[in-house]
Order: sequence, then structure tokens, then C-alpha cells
Amino acid sequence: SKLVGKVISGSDVDSSGVMSSTSHSKRSPRHDKSVMNTENLRGILLIAREVYVEACKRVIWDSVFSEAVEDCIGRWRKKKLWSRQSHRARTMVSLQSNL
Repeated sequence: SKLVGKVISGSDVDSSGVMSSTSHSKRSPRHDKSVMNTENLRGILLIAREVYVEACKRVIWDSVFSEAVEDCIGRWRKKKLWSRQSHRARTMVSLQSNL
């Protein structure tokens, strides 16, 4: 039960298939497999970078796109407002001329 979590290599097992009781104490820690090695770290960093870049692109795109949409909607609203006012003015003139 003391060996739970240890990496077992071929040198830890004798010819009969029984694990040597002293082999785990002689081995240096650098022979054990690490959960986090450079390849894992590189992969994690690449994924984190991709996620970060995509998030930045989304923020930039949203700000550029929303400004363009707001400008377009603002122009449309002003146009509609002015067209309503001119329509009202024409209606008022026609009503006054009928009196």
C-alpha cells in the first residue's frame, strides 16, 4: 500500500514477477513519470493562448460591429424622425389650406 501512486519500471520487478521491496527507495525521483511534463505544459499553454486570442477577437469584433450598427441605427432613426416631421408639416399645410 506504500507503493500506491508510484511508477513501476521493469527494474523494480524481479525475475519471478514479484516487486522488489527496496527498489522504490533506491530510485531517484527523476525516474518517476511526472504528471506535468514539458509536453503537457506546452499543450496547456497552447490551448490557453488559443482561448485568450479568441476571446480578444470576440471583444474587438463586438466593439467594432456594435459601433457600426449603432451608427446605422442612429442615422435610420434620424431619417425616420425627419421624415415624420416633414410629413406632419405637409399635413398641417394641407389642412390649413383646406380651411
